[in-house]
This record gives sequence, C-alpha cells and structure tokens, in this order.
Amino acid sequence: MPRLLFEKTGDAIWMSHLDLMRLFQRGFKRAGLPLKHTQGYNPRPSVSIALPMSVGVSSHCELLDFDLDGCDASNEEILSKLSGCLVGGVKCLAVYDGGRKLRELSFLKCRITLEYTVVPCGAVEAISALFGRNELIVAKKTKNGLQQQDILPMIRHIDIHPADGGIIMD
Repeated sequence: MPRLLFEKTGDAIWMSHLDLMRLFQRGFKRAGLPLKHTQGYNPRPSVSIALPMSVGVSSHCELLDFDLDGCDASNEEILSKLSGCLVGGVKCLAVYDGGRKLRELSFLKCRITLEYTVVPCGAVEAISALFGRNELIVAKKTKNGLQQQDILPMIRHIDIHPADGGIIMD
C-alpha cells in the first residue's frame, strides 16, 4: 500500500480532518488516479490519514495511506499528478511504499515551538519541572464526560531548550 507524505500549512490549517479526506479523494480523481473502494453496501474510497492534526495546527509531515485500483503508476508519477490537483497550503512531499500499517503506529515525533515577545524568566526550567514529575494528569473529554489521564507514560523523550524568541520542545 503506497503512503503519501504531505504538509498542511497556510490557510489549509483551518480544514477539518473530514474536509482533508474529501480533498484527497477529489484530488486523486482529478489526477486520474482511481482509488480502490471498500466492499459492502456503501463503498468508500480507501484512504486513511494517520494521527490527524487538530484544526488550526500546521504540519510538515502528515501521512496518508491509499490504494489505487488497477493503476500501476510509479511513485514519482503519483506525486507529480497529485501535486497539481490540491489546494494551496496542502503540498505533497513524497510517495513511497508504506511501512507499517497506520493502526500500528503508536508514537509521534514532533516539535513544539512556543513563541514569545519576551520569554518569561525561568520558563524553560518550569516546563522541564512539569515534565519531570512522576505523573502529569490532564482532563480528557470523552463520550462519557471528562476523565483524568496521566500523559507521562505516553511521552518517550522530551528535550526542552531556549531558542530565539521562544522555547522549543522536541
């Protein structure tokens, strides 16, 4: 199953996950790249975005898995055809044969940049102390209301350091 690496920046950050899915479904159709469809009463195009970002968040490394139906275009052809069929702010970076299935992905490597006009005194130390605790409980909204969850077991590694006009967390 091929995998598409893409970025979502600019005005495209305001697109919801479902709008982004529709955008790619239409983009493949415009590019003349027929997607496989699921079997059953109500077939859907076979596309899946791994770990979709929230509305208002830009990303330079999102993943989309897809399956083509009866089309044996090379990865370079798929990339060039699809690149011209998407809206501004959504840019295809690479197409390659997929690795692990998206549902098997459990960790995400990301960088968070906190930008300030003036970085608060002791901010790096305070953030480091926050993530250095034994537990970090946050409220998580679920179908059944708010639940408390410790997020520290979900963080494998964090590096916090000052940068020009901000703080970077890797």
